[in-house]
Amino acid sequence: MKSTELITSVANKAGSTKPKKKVAPNDPCTCGSGKKYKDCCGAGK
Repeated sequence: MKSTELITSVANKAGSTKPKKKVAPNDPCTCGSGKKYKDCCGAGK
């Protein structure tokens, strides 16, 4: 593998991840419980 191919493949992998969306306190919890985030997994944080 040439060095330019390696740099291109590393750049493609780095750009392919999506940034995580920040969860607001009143949004549904990401664990799927159906509760608000602040009342479930966000308690005390």
